[in-house]
Amino acid sequence: MREILLTWIGLVVLAVGAVAPALAGGPSYIGDGVDVYGTFWFYGWVAHCMETGTSPGFTDWMFHPYGKDIFAHTGGNVVDAIASLPFQKLFGTPGYQPPFIIAVLLLNAWAFKRLLHGLGINGWSAWGGAAVWM
Repeated sequence: MREILLTWIGLVVLAVGAVAPALAGGPSYIGDGVDVYGTFWFYGWVAHCMETGTSPGFTDWMFHPYGKDIFAHTGGNVVDAIASLPFQKLFGTPGYQPPFIIAVLLLNAWAFKRLLHGLGINGWSAWGGAAVWM
């Protein structure tokens, strides 16, 4: 039990450290330039679609009145946007992003650690692999 607790304390410290500038009074988001604005727009669009039952694949919010095929341009990255919905509701925009990134990092670490354990890799090797994958 102690090893599990220390493992997760270490991984949480790494994940929080990765987003520390966004948590420490800098901008309350991670990223820069057009990509970060596009991500916030897309996540907001998906949130709107989930609330209204609208298809996230097309919008006339861009290039009105002809609209835009979202997936032809940005791909089908709807899963992460949907996963962010509880964080959007809880923390608002853009404040949801750092806690969401921490959760994604920790979920990545958990999944990779499980994979490594399944392959018979344990101890510090599994922790290091999970930390790097995170």
